[in-house]
Amino acid sequence: MADTKTYDASQLKVIVGVTAVTGFEEGDFLVVARDEQNFTKQVGATGEVSRSKTNNKSGTITIRTKQTSPVNAELSAVMLLDEIANGGIVPIIVMDLSGNDVHNAAECWLQKTPDGSYGRDAAGREWIFDAASVDMFFGGNN
Repeated sequence: MADTKTYDASQLKVIVGVTAVTGFEEGDFLVVARDEQNFTKQVGATGEVSRSKTNNKSGTITIRTKQTSPVNAELSAVMLLDEIANGGIVPIIVMDLSGNDVHNAAECWLQKTPDGSYGRDAAGREWIFDAASVDMFFGGNN
């Protein structure tokens, strides 16, 4: 019996604060990553191995939107609010509704304003959020 699983990019939901992100760039439009390994390994002179838990759950969430996406204005407002009043810390949640992946970060802030490039074709915008702590769960697809 076949056990075919399906991933559907249109079913990936990204919420920044209260804003549902839309208008994603082609290719890898979302990257969720931790800054460090969960454990580091130490090997002694005679080969004994020990590991140390890092306890660092900080990370980054990179969102790539199309230049034409209306969400760019909302993310720009988050950046401006942070620059003006230190009020740009927002939660981010990522859910794959065609599967079981869930990533959550309660306190995120933009590293910097995206670079702006312009040409004959519409370009993309890369929004990189730092996260104080990222909870990540990869559950596969249905």
